Amino acid sequence: MSQSPSKLWSPGGEPEPYVSGDDWLASLPRLVEESLAEWELSLDGDPMHGMAALVRPVRRADGSPAVLKVGSRNGPGQLSEPPSSRLA
Repeated sequence: MSQSPSKLWSPGGEPEPYVSGDDWLASLPRLVEESLAEWELSLDGDPMHGMAALVRPVRRADGSPAVLKVGSRNGPGQLSEPPSSRLA
């Protein structure tokens, strides 16, 4: 991974600028492709979603199953999610 988690989310740091839902949806294909490449993942199933995220079943480079979640920065629970995701 080329970016450390602290670059992606920083508790107590400056909040990310607001991104409209339309802008987020327009950037979603690029965000997914960049994430797949950066973390050496391959798609492995149909997409799922929640209120403010796209979830894709994936396989890691070693073949183990995982999930790629790409959420809206403005979605509910986004500030509390990064610490809980690290516990998984």
